[in-house]
Amino acid sequence: MRLTFLLGALLSGLPAFAQTITVVSGSPQSLLVNGNAQSLSVLVKDAAGNPVAGAKVDFKSPQNGPGANFLTSILCYSYTRCQSATVTAVTSGVAYGPNVQANGIAGSYNI
Repeated sequence: MRLTFLLGALLSGLPAFAQTITVVSGSPQSLLVNGNAQSLSVLVKDAAGNPVAGAKVDFKSPQNGPGANFLTSILCYSYTRCQSATVTAVTSGVAYGPNVQANGIAGSYNI
């Protein structure tokens, strides 16, 4: 069985001038259940189209049904893997998400 997911990251804790978030890599994807996915990354820009370094971006997977686990170096207390991850955009405004692994439930979902 295969599952497909699309990236829909959330902006959090951003400077007031951060306006847009655009997928750079990792979406859409289709893979086998429990398969490793391509890393996710997004670009954060201000209203003038300039990259926003230091922006915090939340990547979140559904809590139930088809979803993903973010394989981080931080021990997570639910499912021993994280269903969310917060990363900081680098100087270029790109926020690189951690490695991702699909869970064992087939279906489509958004991150």
